[in-house]
Amino acid sequence: MMIRYTGWMALICLMAGGWNMDIVQAQQIDVTSLQNGSGEWVGDTRLQRSGDMIRVESPRGEEVLATVADLSISPNRQFWGVIQRGHSVRVRLFDQDGSPLLDHELDFVDGADETLALYLLDNGTYVVRDNVANFTRHDLDGSIGVRHSNFSGATGGERPSYLVSDRFGLTSLYVVPDIQYGENRGSMVRLLKGYGEASETIHESRDRTLLHVGLSPDGRQVLMIQEMPGMDERIVELVDRFGNLIQTIESEEPWIGGAVDESGNVITLFTTSRVQSFRVGDAERLGSSTVRGEEVFYGGYCSSREEMVILTGSVDESSARITGAEIQVVSLRARSLVREPVPGGTLTWNGSTGVNLNCGETRHEINGVGRTIRVQPTF
Repeated sequence: MMIRYTGWMALICLMAGGWNMDIVQAQQIDVTSLQNGSGEWVGDTRLQRSGDMIRVESPRGEEVLATVADLSISPNRQFWGVIQRGHSVRVRLFDQDGSPLLDHELDFVDGADETLALYLLDNGTYVVRDNVANFTRHDLDGSIGVRHSNFSGATGGERPSYLVSDRFGLTSLYVVPDIQYGENRGSMVRLLKGYGEASETIHESRDRTLLHVGLSPDGRQVLMIQEMPGMDERIVELVDRFGNLIQTIESEEPWIGGAVDESGNVITLFTTSRVQSFRVGDAERLGSSTVRGEEVFYGGYCSSREEMVILTGSVDESSARITGAEIQVVSLRARSLVREPVPGGTLTWNGSTGVNLNCGETRHEINGVGRTIRVQPTF
């Protein structure tokens, strides 16, 4: 099904039963941070990055890691790791207390390559982006499990590929967001299921680039936001993990990111100033909120409570920081909105796909922004 949406809403409103309803201020919202201070927190360990150096403050003491090419934290935030340059290129993994878990030298990797990247998974395995389009998956002991090449083959060049994966790597997407095909620009997504070496192409376009690629929490659905360069139109596709199309939405809204809720039944899309949630199947718009002042950097939906969760602030991608961070929760049941600044105000920016929203019956938890933020709205 394809639904086209255009236009702009001047007021913060909810869409329900075909009626527009102004949101009134609701009772309260309790926003707490489980850690104090800026930087990335992994348990009781604080990581503060400046250029290629990371200051580590842990129960074991303080130290500085130099010549760091990349830093990665497992989705469950149980451990963290770095790629470190030197006489050799090494992957070093640590637990929440800063205790070393692994120190492994990478073979056939150029330490001067600026595209080196590390992706940690919850089961202890990790993936290294060796260069612009080659990836190597390593087992717990550092041994090589799977190698994958994601070159498009285009002669005009391409942006570096990146990995989008579920927590355990059972569904892994290798994304080339921008490929030069002569005068046109396209994109490609390959899917690797399980731990096998065979991959299949689930998206390939010669006239659309990719602004966002994300997975549903269970890894069964893929959300892609596409752009035709030079055009205002955005094309959103939701496909299953076999590449079968579930939903298409086209709009002139300048969407920059999105998320699939924990039920797999609601898509939330957002621009820098507007968040909208759509039901999968008929693309009915369940809720819409326009934000003034600060920039939206994430929007999600919790089906269990019928709530939209929105994060706003001023995003500085060069320093990977969000200042003036605020949480807004919109209740579709109560037709109400609550908002509250995040304690400390400053969060870490890892891109919207790095944000992880865990929905609960009475409160929600947000990870992937440097600290763990708990949100308890009352309507």
